[in-house]
Amino acid sequence: MGFVTVEMDVASLAEPERRARVRFLADSGAMYTLLPEAIVRQLRLKPVEQTVLQVADGRRIRRQLGDARFYFRGKQRIATVILGKRKDPALLGVTTLEAFRLEVDPVRRRVKPMPLLLYSVNPGQVAGALVAV
Repeated sequence: MGFVTVEMDVASLAEPERRARVRFLADSGAMYTLLPEAIVRQLRLKPVEQTVLQVADGRRIRRQLGDARFYFRGKQRIATVILGKRKDPALLGVTTLEAFRLEVDPVRRRVKPMPLLLYSVNPGQVAGALVAV
């Protein structure tokens, strides 16, 4: 097994003409996408709130959150991002992956389409799943 990298274009919501091509490490353990400080500055992304994050080694760090527009394979989506510091890497989190209906395939070292599941319970019926493929 190895690392899965994905290239996506990222843009500011306020200035969509400001785009950057970013090579991300797909991180299925990260909720939000992390953008390095250089990309945050280039796109002029604005913070909307501050939060505390727990990193893999157990430490807690403070980071700003913002929103960005992502472009991938002819589609575009808006996702919440962590506005990184200078040494922070470009990580693609699951909320951005799921917005594009993607999941990480670590064996083939790529992202692939994922099925959408909708679980519903109707009175008098057994719970079932609808799958969009």
